[in-house]
Amino acid sequence: MNAAIPERRPATEEISGLIERVTFHNEESGLCVLRVKTAGRREETTVVGSLPSVTAGEWLVAEGWWVRDKEHGLQVKATMKTVPPSSAEGIERYLGRGLVPETQCNANDSERASSGGQTEDREGHCGPPCFAGQELRAGCDRVRRPG
Repeated sequence: MNAAIPERRPATEEISGLIERVTFHNEESGLCVLRVKTAGRREETTVVGSLPSVTAGEWLVAEGWWVRDKEHGLQVKATMKTVPPSSAEGIERYLGRGLVPETQCNANDSERASSGGQTEDREGHCGPPCFAGQELRAGCDRVRRPG
């Protein structure tokens, strides 16, 4: 009688952190090599996996196992996903990195005139600039240019 030998799998670990650098990304296959700043580690962690798109500055959540590649050293082979920031500080940092595409606010001069108490700055602009994905304010006619 042959007993089935259980397959040994490496222990998995969940890591999360800020993607500091995209070392490699193949748009066709999604294969990517990322350098991630994680809590509790002094140096960035190399994470290898697959994502349809990825940009430095995004937050990564990954689950995988540590391997020592003969050529590239210690890294995590993982399944992963990126998640949007949820804290005010994280959102501010995310927007400040220029990851959100610009959009032109659709307000025109007549909307500005009809906006009531909207004040303008010295350049004739009303309030802070709009960002893509943000509800456009009446009277806003400029775009935030990150960087």
